[in-house]
Amino acid sequence: ATPRRILVDQPKVYKPRFWQNPTNHNLCVIFTDHNSKNTLKRGKYGNTLETDLRTLQSRTLFDLPCDAGPSLDGTHLGEAYRDAASIDLTTEQIRPLHRGQSCNASMSPDNTYRLMFLYLPHTHFGIKTKYGQELWRIRNPQDSAEWQGPRWSTHPEFCCAVAKFKEGYKIVIIHIETKRMVTLKDLPGDWQRPHLWKPVADRSLVSSPRLPTDLLREAQQTTNIESSAALLRELIAKAPDSEEARQAREILATDSFQDELNAQPLLNELVMLEDRLCPVVEAQPFFTDTRYHARNRTILSRMTRTALALADSFPDSRAAKTANALRDQYALPDTAPEHDLETITVSATIIAVSRVPTAEQIAPYREAITFIKVRIHKVTNGTYDNDHMIISLWGMQDGQHTHVAKWKPGQKKHLTVDCLDAHPELDNITRASDANDASLIPYWANLHQPEK
Repeated sequence: ATPRRILVDQPKVYKPRFWQNPTNHNLCVIFTDHNSKNTLKRGKYGNTLETDLRTLQSRTLFDLPCDAGPSLDGTHLGEAYRDAASIDLTTEQIRPLHRGQSCNASMSPDNTYRLMFLYLPHTHFGIKTKYGQELWRIRNPQDSAEWQGPRWSTHPEFCCAVAKFKEGYKIVIIHIETKRMVTLKDLPGDWQRPHLWKPVADRSLVSSPRLPTDLLREAQQTTNIESSAALLRELIAKAPDSEEARQAREILATDSFQDELNAQPLLNELVMLEDRLCPVVEAQPFFTDTRYHARNRTILSRMTRTALALADSFPDSRAAKTANALRDQYALPDTAPEHDLETITVSATIIAVSRVPTAEQIAPYREAITFIKVRIHKVTNGTYDNDHMIISLWGMQDGQHTHVAKWKPGQKKHLTVDCLDAHPELDNITRASDANDASLIPYWANLHQPEK
């Protein structure tokens, strides 16, 4: 068909999504007028707008730039440009779904109001309900370095993304329920943000309004305490004088419920750390297994401290029981190691470097860590028993490539490093990891020190 230029009078257009108004069936475009990360503060960063393509009338939907687009019925928006959130346009309520850097949000093409988005460090993306309960997550393909650009298709059972391989970013189509992936490696090109259009035979996916009894039952049945609290608060707001609302207030006021809520951030951290453990061939996943511990010692130490903090602060909570079960599963010790910062100074030759992305490729983020692989010639401080080492460094800061981004194989370097996993402040920084090797412990070289 003949292309038609739209939104010609709009000075800035980002993240456009088509949406058909179910009332008048007019086709609309939902977009934002701002394109940088925000902190869910209304009226500060930009807006989400709607333009009706039949009438060419535009209106502001919400005074926050929401990149995920609308739900099928147009009552909800999704956002993930640092913190992830669900926005209910009928109540103007913002529900945070994920605290920490996230991006590439996509709203489910139905009225379940589920949000798909990418977590840093981009090894997995997931789906959460509008109350913050994670329903699904998927790791990047085995031979790839990371995910980018996940996006729900027009059919709620399928999505697609790109995975970073040595040949470049390749499209991956995913069946959500089974997690079956089809990677289009033979498709030429370096892809960025694909979108899959798939016919949906049954479009009657509109959810009926939930009654107070439904909300109370769901709140009592969910195992995620933050989702439970959100459901109880919604129940109180929608039916404040009901018997169910009275029960909801009683539940929220109990010490045990509040303990579970206060324990949840520690439990979230513990689960995140477990997800970062690397398997070791012919080794048992135990703290006491020498080979497994050598590869994962810093993460295991952080898990030990977090699990002990949970058991000490909230001993009777479900979260503490989960933490104790993980301690048993990985044979974690009863006391946490004193420190994780073992420094090593090495002289080495670079044998592989990662390609540092541009600021445009990782927008809205402005920092990136890059990985290099080196061959060790001499250890002048500390101990290291391998001929090769993986070292991470700042590859981009404040949107600009550092001098490290220009390093090449063959160059000789003298660096002081410690374990990357001992720096939780770096957990959520974008990573250029082409040269990473999962069999080696990643080290960190902060070149605020003079380079030699």
